[in-house]
Amino acid sequence: MLAHPTPIRFLLALLCLPPVASVSRGDWKLDQMVGRDSTGQPVYHARPIDDRFRNPISEADERAFQQRSRHVIASQAQRKISAGNTYFENEKRTYGYLMAQVLAGNEQAVRDLQLEDAQSKEWHRETEGIDFYAAFTLKHQTRKFFYFGDLLEPDYRRRMLAGAKSWTAQDPLKRPHYAFDKPGEGWGPNVKNSWVDVRSTENLYLMRVTSVYLFAEAANSREVTQQYKDEIRRYVRTLYQVGMGEWDSENYHGHSIGPLCNLYDFARDDEVRLLAKAALDWVFAAGAVKYYRGAFNGPTKRDYNHAQPFGGSAANMLWLHFGDTPRPKEEEWESDEVHLITSAYRPPPAVMNLARKRFDKPVELWASKPHYSATTSGDAETPPEYLETHYFGHSYQIGSLASGTSEDGGDVNGFKLLMYSSDRGADAIQCVPGPDPAFVGSPQYQKGKVAAANRVAQYHNLAIWLVRDGRAPWCWVLPDAIEVSQLRGVTFL
Repeated sequence: MLAHPTPIRFLLALLCLPPVASVSRGDWKLDQMVGRDSTGQPVYHARPIDDRFRNPISEADERAFQQRSRHVIASQAQRKISAGNTYFENEKRTYGYLMAQVLAGNEQAVRDLQLEDAQSKEWHRETEGIDFYAAFTLKHQTRKFFYFGDLLEPDYRRRMLAGAKSWTAQDPLKRPHYAFDKPGEGWGPNVKNSWVDVRSTENLYLMRVTSVYLFAEAANSREVTQQYKDEIRRYVRTLYQVGMGEWDSENYHGHSIGPLCNLYDFARDDEVRLLAKAALDWVFAAGAVKYYRGAFNGPTKRDYNHAQPFGGSAANMLWLHFGDTPRPKEEEWESDEVHLITSAYRPPPAVMNLARKRFDKPVELWASKPHYSATTSGDAETPPEYLETHYFGHSYQIGSLASGTSEDGGDVNGFKLLMYSSDRGADAIQCVPGPDPAFVGSPQYQKGKVAAANRVAQYHNLAIWLVRDGRAPWCWVLPDAIEVSQLRGVTFL
C-alpha cells in the first residue's frame, strides 16, 4: 500500500518559506507572451514570478509541454468563435478560445474579448458593464485582465478595474442586487440576489473565491482581500486534511485547475501564492493517480460517462503536463487549456513520475474520500464517505469503491479499468449493473440506469461485484479488439 505524506507538515513547510517581493509587471505585450525557441517554434511564457515559487522541471519535460501547447493553440486558432454570445456564462467556452487565438496572433480576438456584455445594463450596471457574476465567466475574466490586460484598450482596462472596485467594495456573495426580482429558477442575480454566482460545486467555488480575492487585491479592497485570503487558507488546509469533496471528477477536475492557476500566477501576497501552489500540487497529485496515458481511470465523483482516452476535463487538462501518449489529443477541447499554457505552474517531478507510473509495480493503493461539500465548507473533521482500492499493474490499472456505483439519481462511478494501448494510449473497460451503455460510468442523476444497490470487494487485481438480490442486466463497454466468449454461464473477455 502506498503511504500518503503527512499533508499538514507539507503545507506548513510551504508557508514557512521566507517572503519574496512581488515581481514588477510593467508592460506585458504579445512578443513577451510568445517567444521563439532555437528552431523558430513558439514558446509560451507566463508572467515572471520568483524561482522560489516554482517546482523544478527537466528540459525534456518543458520542451514536451511546449510542444503540446503549440498543438493546442494551433488547433484552437482554427476554431470559429461566436464572440458576441455573452449572455450569462456563455463565455465559458468562447473566452478561453479567444485568449488562445490571441496567442496565435489574432488581433480580432483581442477586440472580441472586449465586446460589450449582453447584460451590461441589465445585471452589470454597477460594475461598469463588466460581467463579474457567472463563475465560468469570472475564471476567464481574471486571466483576461491580469495576463492579457496590457493588450486591452486603456478605457476597457480602466472599466474592468473600476468595476472590480465597486464589485469588491464589500463581499459580493449574497450582497443584495438591484436586479433582484423574486426567487425562482435559474442562477442569475435576478433570482439569487447576489453580486456573484452563488453556486458552490467545488470547481465553481474555486472560480469564485480566487477571482474575488484577486480583483479585491487589485482594487485595494483590503477587508474583502483579507476575508477571501482567510477563506482560501481554510480551503487548502481542509484539502490536505480530508481531500477534495468533488474528488477525481472526470468531468470537473480540470475545471478546478484554471482558477488555482490564476491565484498562483497573479496573487501579490506571497502566502496566498504558496497556498495556491500547495493546492495545485495536491490537485495534480490526485489527478496523477488516476491518469494513464491520456485516459482517466475510476472511481470518480461526478462521473459524466466520457469515453476514454481524453474524455472529460481531467484527462484533457492533465495531458498538457503529463503527456505520455502515442498521439496528441484532437477533436473537442475544454477551452481551459490556455490557463495552463500561460501559467508559471509546473507539477513536481514526483507527481510527473506518478502520472507516468514510473514506480515499482504491481502495487495497491487504498484511499478514502470525503463528503461532497467537505472542502468548500471547511469540514476538516468529517469521516470518510467512500473507500477506494486502486491496483497498478504493469500494463493496466483497476479501481473500485467498496460502495460500488451510485444507485439511480447519483453520480459516482464505482469501477473502471484502463489498459495499455500502443495506438490510443489507453483503452477503458467499463461495466454497470444496468441496461444502458451510455451510462456505464454513473447514472448521472437519472433514473433507470442502475438496477440496485451494489458493492465491490477488491483485493489486488481481483474484484467481486455484487448487486442486491443478485439480479442485474450487466452491461459491458469494451474495445472492439477484445474477444468475448461464454462457458457454462461465465463470460470471458
